[in-house]
Amino acid sequence: MSNDLANYSLEELAEIQVGIDRDKHPTRYDEVSSLIDKQISQQLANEPVRRNEGFISNKLVALSCVASVILGIRLYTAIQTGVLATRRGRSVTVTEDPTIFWFGVTVLIFGVSAPLILLVQKRFSKKNKSAE
Repeated sequence: MSNDLANYSLEELAEIQVGIDRDKHPTRYDEVSSLIDKQISQQLANEPVRRNEGFISNKLVALSCVASVILGIRLYTAIQTGVLATRRGRSVTVTEDPTIFWFGVTVLIFGVSAPLILLVQKRFSKKNKSAE
């Protein structure tokens, strides 16, 4: 292999490979191709493996969306009936204790919107990474 080609970047080697007539210069084409393969394998060897990151975050987003739907149903029911069901079978009504009721509704609104914000944020971060 030529020492002069070994100093070229991957992009430069790709441009050179496109410009070589494979039929007229098969040795030169193979030389450039092997240098490209070598640089690609070196880059892949240096990158850390991140196989499960996407799966874990997708699973988390899916669970968050399910929780958002459940909290949304509770929020809708609380606003329609004026009764906010709590743990242990107790409930808070808007007429009985409006401060606690509206605080609970606010918490439910946050619980519904937070996973949706995460979903939108994840979607746009993917677009930004692919644009880079």
